[in-house]
Amino acid sequence: MGVRFLLSVALMLAGFASAAAATPCAPETVAGTWSLVSIRAAEPGVEEFYARVPYEWTRYTVEGDRVGMIYMASNRPKGSSVEIESSLDRADQIDGAAYTVRWLRPGRMLVLRDGQPFQAFECAILDAPAADALAGDMLITQIEGTPMLRRVQRRVAP
Repeated sequence: MGVRFLLSVALMLAGFASAAAATPCAPETVAGTWSLVSIRAAEPGVEEFYARVPYEWTRYTVEGDRVGMIYMASNRPKGSSVEIESSLDRADQIDGAAYTVRWLRPGRMLVLRDGQPFQAFECAILDAPAADALAGDMLITQIEGTPMLRRVQRRVAP
């Protein structure tokens, strides 16, 4: 089997229709606020957590070469983008942890918590719909050697 065939199979399993159906994430493409659309995860407890707390928002801020990140989960939806943003601001003040993103290469993000490696993901912006995701949605998947993950996020604010 050729490398191109194996890559196509791997991308389809990760939720991509084809190699051309997504663009690797970069700071300028993730900047803004995103809401969780769906999550599938092999890591124990993750799917159970999101069954109880199904709403999540993540905000990425870009200042020069620094990408900041804050996220929060809730068991109730937020009524507007203003409510989402103010809730994220409060969560950031209460949390006490500083999350930043370092790009290891286009599409591979390393999340740092207080400057220490915390999580790493593959990240792409979909160019076309795929399963429960729309064009423009962010698809976050696992990196090689970590448990299966498929997280779809949709932009709610620039």
